Amino acid sequence: MAEERPIRLLAALPPALMADLQVLMAELVPDNPHGIVLAGITYEGTTLEKDAEEREADVVLLSPELPGLNLEVINRLYHYPDRPILTIALVDPATDWAQTMEEAGAVGHLNRPLSREGIGRLARTARVSLLEAHRFRASDKYVPQLSPRVAAVVDRGGWMRQAITFWSPTGGVGKTTLATNVAAALGVMANKRVVLVDADMNKGNVHLLLNLPQEGKNIYSLATAFLQEGRMTTPMAQNHLVPYYVGRRPTGLRVLLGLPQQWMAARDPLAKEQGLRFFEALLNALRPAFDFVIVDAGQTYNNPVHYAALKGADHVYLVVNSTVTSLNDARQALRSLRDAGLVEGDRVRVVVNKYHPRHGIGRRDIQKALDEMPILQEVAMSEDEAATVALNAGEPLVLHDGKARTSRDLMTLAATLYPPLVEIRRLQGGRRRGFMRLFS
Repeated sequence: MAEERPIRLLAALPPALMADLQVLMAELVPDNPHGIVLAGITYEGTTLEKDAEEREADVVLLSPELPGLNLEVINRLYHYPDRPILTIALVDPATDWAQTMEEAGAVGHLNRPLSREGIGRLARTARVSLLEAHRFRASDKYVPQLSPRVAAVVDRGGWMRQAITFWSPTGGVGKTTLATNVAAALGVMANKRVVLVDADMNKGNVHLLLNLPQEGKNIYSLATAFLQEGRMTTPMAQNHLVPYYVGRRPTGLRVLLGLPQQWMAARDPLAKEQGLRFFEALLNALRPAFDFVIVDAGQTYNNPVHYAALKGADHVYLVVNSTVTSLNDARQALRSLRDAGLVEGDRVRVVVNKYHPRHGIGRRDIQKALDEMPILQEVAMSEDEAATVALNAGEPLVLHDGKARTSRDLMTLAATLYPPLVEIRRLQGGRRRGFMRLFS
């Protein structure tokens, strides 16, 4: 491997931090031992992205006090098309800016006042993080975010903000897998604002598919807070959500974790009329803050939370398999839902999961079994076990293996809600460039 070239650093500091800037300039003289070149200085947040690109920066040393700063620029720089441009924060240790900046995507932070030792730490963090970022950029697991310009071209309308409930009266048909992958496609690949609600009162498993810890706040703790306060607000609901990251990068996806224990579904916060009021209030609180609300509801439709999820959704994606038991359960459930006034117009849309023609039940058979309800989408059975491999890896299949047939079907399903996904996927196909440019 050729000798490593110096890292190009852009200092993005306000004039008030001139003392720190002077330490930086004194240390980063030509041929300094840190292996860093000071590529430029900027004092204005509104030009930060342009300055980083024009100065060919590899790393930005960024103060949160920079005038005009929008923290979203940290993520945009990381996804700069030619190469990742990383951010390291320079913060006052008496504040909570370090956590805020790293949650926004910074790869690390330094405390003020800046010192020679701090610049040494900066060099080590930058070198390791750049190598990691370039390797990640070249891997199949990297999911870029489109630039605002490209996103504006792709996103010409043709979609609407919606709440979607994935539901089936039969267990084991894969509704949680479908809900999680659609949420990941919308919230990670399309970078829309998406919340995935694990509302399965039989004990949810969304956290397993996303490799999220089950400890902490969840749907039960939120329902308890709602019971105690007697009201639901958008900030209150958002405070119980868990952000989803790809690597160390934030995405548009948030998750309301499900029940850690099944007995909680029978307790006061989620039972009877209280459970119904809670979930109705939850949907009303989430809708203004998100482009898509994706709900994974359990199979018993007379459970108050499940009933509210079916009633309150703009569309119900009814998940069936090409088996006689699944289709028989779905037919009976549809008739009961019609009697309850929950099936009108095209609110209910049929998704056939794990479909294979060898099962002996064709598309026409499925439609006849469901009283001529049309099929929205088929998701092929994963013969190469890609779905199981992704599950065991704790990743949605659409992110784990985009080339798998099942993954492509899941992307098509997500595109029924957000058609620009088709074009986004095409644009992301030739995304990898510049791997190891810094290290060759």
